[in-house]
Amino acid sequence: MPARLRNHSFSPHNLLFFNLFLSINFLFFSTCHSIDAQCQALLTWKNSLNISKDALKSWNSADQSPCNWFGIHCNSNGDVIELSLKSVALKGPLPSNFQQLKFLNVVVLSSTNLTGTIPKEFGDYLELILIDISDNSITGEIPMELCKLNKLETLSLNSNLLKGNIPSDIGNLYNLKSLRLYDNQLGGEIPRSIGKLNNLEIFRAGGNQNLKGGAAFGDWKLH
Repeated sequence: MPARLRNHSFSPHNLLFFNLFLSINFLFFSTCHSIDAQCQALLTWKNSLNISKDALKSWNSADQSPCNWFGIHCNSNGDVIELSLKSVALKGPLPSNFQQLKFLNVVVLSSTNLTGTIPKEFGDYLELILIDISDNSITGEIPMELCKLNKLETLSLNSNLLKGNIPSDIGNLYNLKSLRLYDNQLGGEIPRSIGKLNNLEIFRAGGNQNLKGGAAFGDWKLH
C-alpha cells in the first residue's frame, strides 16, 4: 500500500512569516545594491584623478557604504546627498558618472586643481541645488545640459578658463538665486532669457572681457 503523502501546504501563520522573510531580504539586498552602486561611482571617479595617496585615503573599496568617507554626506537612508571637497588637490576631470547618486544635492569642488571640460552628464544630476566648481582650470563651454537642472539655486563657475556664450536656456533655471561666472573668458551677449530668473539675487560676470550686457539684463551690472 503506497505511503501517504504528507501535506506540505503552509499554514496561514507560516505563509505570513515566509512573505515577511522575502520582503525583508528584498529590501536588504536592494539597499546593498544601491549602496554598492554609489561606492562604485565614486571610486571610478577617484581612479580618474591624479591625487596623492592621502587625499582620499578614506575612500576604500572594502566599505559597503561611502557615508563615512571624507567629503561625503548622506541622508538617514544612506543615500549620498553631498560631495564637498574644497581646497583638496585632486588634479583631474569633473565626474561624469554620478547617475547612480540619485539624491545628490550638492557638489562643491572648488580650488581642487580640476581640469578638462564640464561634462554634459552634469545635466543628468537632476536633484542638484548647488554646484560650485570655482577656482579651477576648467575649459571649454558651459554645456546647455546644465539648463535642465531646474532645482538649482546656486551655480558658481567663476575663476576658470571657460569660453563661448552663456547658454541661451539659462532662464530655465527658475530657482536660481546665485550665478557666479566672473573671471573666465566668456563672450557674446548675456541671453535675454536671464530676465526670467525672478529669484536671482546674485549675478557676477565681471572679468569676461568679451561679455556684453543684453537688453533684458535690466539694471544688473557686470561686477
